[in-house]
Amino acid sequence: PPPPPERFCILFVSANNSDEAKLRLEREVEMMWDAFTAECGEDAWRGVVVFQHFLFADMQHLVKGLLDFKPVVVHFACHGHQSALSLYQDPVSVQRLTDTLAVWSGETGGGALRLVVANACHSAALATALSKHVDFVIGHHAPVKDVTAVQFAKVLYKALGAGHSLRTSFQL
Repeated sequence: PPPPPERFCILFVSANNSDEAKLRLEREVEMMWDAFTAECGEDAWRGVVVFQHFLFADMQHLVKGLLDFKPVVVHFACHGHQSALSLYQDPVSVQRLTDTLAVWSGETGGGALRLVVANACHSAALATALSKHVDFVIGHHAPVKDVTAVQFAKVLYKALGAGHSLRTSFQL
């Protein structure tokens, strides 16, 4: 695969539907950025990493984020089901997400997308489908408590920000 661009984007796509358990999305975004910059400091990443987020995101926000920022990483923080992710008031099927994200990992979309983190319950089906198109995909086979999902993201991004490989960051 091609190396990531000199400047790259991490796109955080999250949703909190009123009829579902509350997610602490704003705090999760802050914690991920703080963890990512903890080891080397914000100055080391300024101009190199753009950390963009959409809270209460629907499919239109996802497409806008893909078009505007051409992310290397897309991180989903929402509720999941075996056949869909619950974006804001819009359950989006695994097939639709796969079709959309596959474009951005291939030459048509510039080949920028290298990692998708589906930090949502029952997101393994999405991870499996995306693994045919994206270099690295992380998903969950079972329900994940909000606290556990946030802690996972915090550890993952802290290790990545410290310069560890994705494999090492994931295994921590």
